Amino acid sequence: MTRKTLLQTLAAMTFLSACGAPGNRAASGDFSCPEEETCSQLTPEGLWFTGASLFDGFLDTGPQTTAVSGTQTIRVHASNSNTDFFDVPFGAEGTPPLQVEEIDSPSVIIRANGEGSGYLRIFDAGSLELFDRISISAASIQSIRVVPVSAPWFDPEAAEKMDWALLADSHLEMGVVLRGSDKRLVDQSMTFDIGGSATSETSIPSWDKRSIFVDAAGSAEIFVQTGSGDSYSDSMPIVGTLDDIEIVSSIFSPDTSSSIPMGTERVYCFRGLAGNRAVGGLSWSASVEGSITAKPVDMSCFGVKASGPGIATLIVSAGGFKKDFSLTITQSAGAAPPLQIVASDEASAGGGPAPGQRAR
Repeated sequence: MTRKTLLQTLAAMTFLSACGAPGNRAASGDFSCPEEETCSQLTPEGLWFTGASLFDGFLDTGPQTTAVSGTQTIRVHASNSNTDFFDVPFGAEGTPPLQVEEIDSPSVIIRANGEGSGYLRIFDAGSLELFDRISISAASIQSIRVVPVSAPWFDPEAAEKMDWALLADSHLEMGVVLRGSDKRLVDQSMTFDIGGSATSETSIPSWDKRSIFVDAAGSAEIFVQTGSGDSYSDSMPIVGTLDDIEIVSSIFSPDTSSSIPMGTERVYCFRGLAGNRAVGGLSWSASVEGSITAKPVDMSCFGVKASGPGIATLIVSAGGFKKDFSLTITQSAGAAPPLQIVASDEASAGGGPAPGQRAR
C-alpha cells in the first residue's frame, strides 16, 4: 500500500464514520411502522441515530454496545447526516435493559442495567406515537486496557497483548479500550485519570482519550473506573532510550516475509522496545542505502519504493536507537524471492448517524 493509498483509505474511513444508523422505520425499506407500534406521520421516513465515538473507531456507524451499568449519549437525527438533528420536541424511553437517564434534545443519555438488547424509543410526547426506535446492545466488561491511540491501527499485537513504557519528555495520546466477550464497549460515565510523572494536557477530554505529557523520569500512573465499579490501574515506566526496533504487521503494512518487486512501493511499520515493553511517545525517522526511497506515512510507518534490483538498507531511528533492515529487491513480482530482513543494531549517538427503524 502506497502513502497515497493509505491516506486515501484513512480519509474514506473518516468519511464513513460520519454515517449513523437507521432506526427500525428508516431501515425497513418502505418506512413501515413496527407491528406493535403506532407511528407518527411527522417522521414518515423514520429517524437516524449516532452514539459515542471510539478513539480509533474510523468505521463507527451509530450507537455502540453499552457496558453494563455504563452510559452512552445517543443523538437523534432527521436524516443520515451528522448535522441534520431532529428538532421536533420528543419523549424517550428505553426497554429493558436500557433506561433513559436524561433528555437534552437532540441527545438522549441511556444507561444499561443488564446484558442483552433493548429499544431506545423516540416518540411524540403529546400523542405518544412513535417517531422511530433503535435496538442497542449491552454487555459486561471483560477486559480494560490503556494504549497509545495509534496502536490498534499500526501495531495491533502490542495494543492487545503487550505491556507499555513511555518515552521521556514526550507528548502523546492514550486511549482506553473496554472489551466485552466479542466486541468493544462504551461507558461515558467512566473516569480516566493520568498521574505520577505524567500530566493530562486535554482541556475538553473525550470520554476514552487523553493527551498527555510525559516527564523526564519516573512512571505514568493510569487509573480507570467504570460505571459498574470495575477498576483498572497501570504503572508505565518512563524510559530514555530504546533497546530494540522490530518490524510489525498491521492492516497497512505487508507481510514482513515479502520482498519488494522493483518499481513498487510497500509500507513497513515498526515497534520500539524497552526490555519486553512496547514504547509509546516515539518520533520516527528513516534513511536508506541502495536503490530504495523511504517516506513517512504515519506514526511508525514508512512507504518504501524500490527502483532497482539487489540489496538495499532501510535505516530506522527512534528513541535514541537506530537499526538497519536489509531488504531484497527483485526484478518482478512473479519471480520474487522471500524478503530478507537482516537487522543490525546500532545505538545512535544521542537521544453519521444511524437510521431508526422507519428511516431504513
